Amino acid sequence: PASDKRFEDIQNLMKGIKEQSQGEQRVVLVVGDETFFRSLICASITARLEKGVTWISFGVQRAEWWKKSDLSTSAQRQWVAETAGSFQLAKAFTELKNGWDLFRQSTQATRSVLTELYVTELKDALITVDGTE
Repeated sequence: PASDKRFEDIQNLMKGIKEQSQGEQRVVLVVGDETFFRSLICASITARLEKGVTWISFGVQRAEWWKKSDLSTSAQRQWVAETAGSFQLAKAFTELKNGWDLFRQSTQATRSVLTELYVTELKDALITVDGTE
């Protein structure tokens, strides 16, 4: 899928096409995969460039792909379904639940345990990374 920055660039491109071709028919030739094509179409819609566009594409797309979920979404769903039944996830969930239940006693008890676990006098010695992010 297009990153936010890449999608913003694609939107700006579509807005530019709209502004430069007001009232005209447009033909857009797309060379790319289904995900890229989907990003272009979505960007054209957000730029209000739906009318007067003929799309011609070269690349690999599933039959009636515009009616189906994005391929990356399908892959993520499959990964989640496979992982959801895994022993590791069940164990992690049990540990999380046990930890969560431990802190139900009171706010003060929660604060005390978390302070003991996470507050350190060595905070100035912790590893840091310089940068703007």
